[in-house]
Amino acid sequence: MAGVGRTDDSGMEPGRDYRREELWTTERSLYDWNVVGALLGITAAALAVLGLANVLPVYLAAIACIAIGAALLVDSAGGALRYQRLAVLATARDFEQAQVSGGLTIEALSGVGGVALGVLTLVGLAPSVLLSVAALVYGAAFLMSGGVPLALETWVERSEPSVGVEPRRGRVAHQAVNAASGARALAGIAAAVLGLLGLASVGPALTLTLVAFLALGGAAILSGSAFSVRMGTLMEHHR
Repeated sequence: MAGVGRTDDSGMEPGRDYRREELWTTERSLYDWNVVGALLGITAAALAVLGLANVLPVYLAAIACIAIGAALLVDSAGGALRYQRLAVLATARDFEQAQVSGGLTIEALSGVGGVALGVLTLVGLAPSVLLSVAALVYGAAFLMSGGVPLALETWVERSEPSVGVEPRRGRVAHQAVNAASGARALAGIAAAVLGLLGLASVGPALTLTLVAFLALGGAAILSGSAFSVRMGTLMEHHR
């Protein structure tokens, strides 16, 4: 039919909103990343519960450690994708960009280090010490990167103040992200303290690290779920 698929000299179809489509595609990718992060949090929390029930505690703690590290890597990758998209819009100030990029770097490095510690634990190298160190590292990472989602949310509101087809739903999703960020920080503090107690041999180190991994897994579930809902509202806005 005449006119179908017609393009201009630049190869673009007149009237087609390519920017809107690009935003939707990015937000769909972020939605998928966040769902994966939540699933990894569920895995870590479930393994920690089984370990606390004395079901192969060392091995399950090591696998939970790997799952949390993977969740941090997924979160870092998703945050980097969102950071790249928002930075193009030039809505971030220099100190905000430094805060976000620093937080994402900490997440990535901590995730890699934690996965390595989990693998070393699986092969039987000083599990109590390595898992306590992993809890301490993860706790610091959750605490220090807790401000990243809030900074990204500020950028979104600055660049697109009308985000969300339904204002009430958008506000609820935004509040969920804020609450999840706070939960991440609190879980980070708890995990870091438990890791230190384990290293200091104040109580059974394995039990302390399993409790730390349970808290971190729960925080990963909350943050992954909240960010998925937030991405859902943005996808609806840009559909």
